[in-house]
Amino acid sequence: MSTYKYKAVDAQGKYTSGKIKASSESEIEDMVSKQGLTLVSIQEVSQKSQLFSSTRKVTKIKNSSLINFTYQLGTYIDSGVPLLSALHDLSKAPEDPGLSTVVFDLYSMIEKGFSFEESLKSYPKIFNSLYIGTVRRGETTGNLADVLKYLARYLEWSAAIRSQVKQAMIYPAILLIAIGGAVILLVTFVFPKFVGIFEGMNIELPLSTKMLIGLSKATRSSWKVMLVGLAAIILSIKFYLNTSQGRYLFDKLKLRLPLFGILLKKVAVSRFAHTFSMSLKSGIDVLRALDLCIKVVGNRIIESDISSVRDKVNVGENLANAFKETKEFPPLVTRLVSVGESSGTLEETVNKVAEYYDTEVPKTINQVFTMMEPLLLVVMGIGVGFVAFSIFVPLFSMVNVVKMH
Repeated sequence: MSTYKYKAVDAQGKYTSGKIKASSESEIEDMVSKQGLTLVSIQEVSQKSQLFSSTRKVTKIKNSSLINFTYQLGTYIDSGVPLLSALHDLSKAPEDPGLSTVVFDLYSMIEKGFSFEESLKSYPKIFNSLYIGTVRRGETTGNLADVLKYLARYLEWSAAIRSQVKQAMIYPAILLIAIGGAVILLVTFVFPKFVGIFEGMNIELPLSTKMLIGLSKATRSSWKVMLVGLAAIILSIKFYLNTSQGRYLFDKLKLRLPLFGILLKKVAVSRFAHTFSMSLKSGIDVLRALDLCIKVVGNRIIESDISSVRDKVNVGENLANAFKETKEFPPLVTRLVSVGESSGTLEETVNKVAEYYDTEVPKTINQVFTMMEPLLLVVMGIGVGFVAFSIFVPLFSMVNVVKMH
């Protein structure tokens, strides 16, 4: 089917225009005539003509800019300002030139007869399917202002949780890099200065020292080969993780990790609860809301569970039973979904799940920090201690040999 722009006139001479998807122009003539209108002009809208040159230039804007735009647009509309006028004003915002360009394009497309939803689709890398689906429902129900405010709060929460998870991951990563760097520095630059001394003395070297001597020599003589090998391993892993099987297995592994697995599962369930709650508040039906949740949880194992729930609900099974049969969703979720579905308060009970995880995720992040710091320091101490032991034991042996002579 193609999209057509049309212009028609009614019996009173009043002109109207819009866009229709149809398989042919004659089908549009029939559709328009059934509405008591006379077709004046019709033109097929090509896919390229729906996009502006700036679409190819602006592919990303800051999260904070998107949140501000969504909240401000909701406030404009809630105050009775027409959508076109609101977009025109917001396109003049100087804080983010990229956002200004995007908003002006949205304004131009709506002025040409496109709906707000269709205009947003021109920027799929900025406005995701959840954003577009929520706006579609807001336009359909005439509740766009409230929907945009829900959406702004959801985007704020999403940005906050992403920031918290990054902070939780960055600290251990920095410590691990420090540990690796310290060991490499000792093995590559410090330890070799003692190797010649040890080999010139007639002493029995401990196993740890022999291992470090072998590693040190291999590193210094074959570092190029080792770098190439390391790069090959990294690229192979990256290639495998880009396959569907690789992504699935990696996501499964992440959920089984000590400490971090619990955190990542709670984050995924929290994303589900917030997205599902926000979708239901916006008036989106359960099946469509589950579809949107699949795209935002960020873990393919939990995506598979939600997909299974959606398929079972689609064939008539109730939501509570479908959730009970999943592997990864905790009992709290299945219990509250059951209560909400049976009492007709599903939106409220899912929102309670979201509120619970709003406190649970930060608490888990703090627990991970508390447990990871001493654990990594112990690992660092063992690594550095191993190198120190391998150096000082032969030195003590040398001192004893000198004393004996």
